[in-house]
Amino acid sequence: MSHHARSLAFALVLLAAGLPASMASAAQFPVNDTGDVPLDPTAPPCVCRIAPRSTRCTLRAAIQAANACVGHDVIQIQPLGHYDLTIAGAGESLGQTGDLDIREGVTIQGNGVWVSQHAQDRVFDVAIFGGGGQIERTTFSSNVAVARGGAIVVHVLPGGGSAPLAIDDSTFYQNRTDGAGGALSVRTDSVVARHVTFDSNTAVTSGAAIEVVAPVSVCSSLFTTSVTSGPDQCSAPVSTGYTVSTDFSCLAASGDQLVFNAGVGAFANHGGPTSTVELLANSPAIDAGDPATCSAVDQRGEARPAGACDAGAFERE
Repeated sequence: MSHHARSLAFALVLLAAGLPASMASAAQFPVNDTGDVPLDPTAPPCVCRIAPRSTRCTLRAAIQAANACVGHDVIQIQPLGHYDLTIAGAGESLGQTGDLDIREGVTIQGNGVWVSQHAQDRVFDVAIFGGGGQIERTTFSSNVAVARGGAIVVHVLPGGGSAPLAIDDSTFYQNRTDGAGGALSVRTDSVVARHVTFDSNTAVTSGAAIEVVAPVSVCSSLFTTSVTSGPDQCSAPVSTGYTVSTDFSCLAASGDQLVFNAGVGAFANHGGPTSTVELLANSPAIDAGDPATCSAVDQRGEARPAGACDAGAFERE
């Protein structure tokens, strides 16, 4: 669905969404073309091709094919270089133009490739009948949207369920919207985030990082910004504990820390397939995560020590 976002770029490691794999055998869609071409309208069900008799499959075409293929499917993006989305949004919700509309259960294996959007729209509009899904070890940066949700807007299709979208060990950096929710707009489904870093996201009306309309639970995460004006990070409290923030708006639970300086360094490649925001030696986020729920590895794939992990996506020690 087009929301007239202007540009965004991210490196994708994994997105899983929607229906249980048991509902159908997973169809496999290998993406072997870096272009931005929609699905061939004459393609048979569960077949990805961009033209009759073609064997080429773009990321856009693969998502459209998965949307039309019942069951939880797998999209495998081949490491062929830079995938650039160039088709401007036209106000539809089927992924034909603009952002990539995810409407069925799918796992996207990004293999650390770089995907950018320069076509007046965001990358993802996630609306799954039945809700649910997972994003992990992923960076969303430099997303810009007019209405809401600079990087992602989350909602459930009418008649759908209420399983949460899980976001783990991921970074949202310098995403922006002219409305609400600079990084995330959570509309009619819930989101559960663990070990996520939100840095320098901005909005005009509310929720520089997160617009909270539906339930949002955040733990062992980090909110910080280099922006000196604008709305609070969260439009309503979201933390369920052990979250570090330079503003009070997100905090609400035991183990939370309100800090003046989050002690973060540059957004850059600090190892692994995605760029991250590093923790400096004096960061209050070090060892600030929930000792009972530490993830095994951070966003870069570095091991987290059990029982003494850092808040946010980056593990320093």
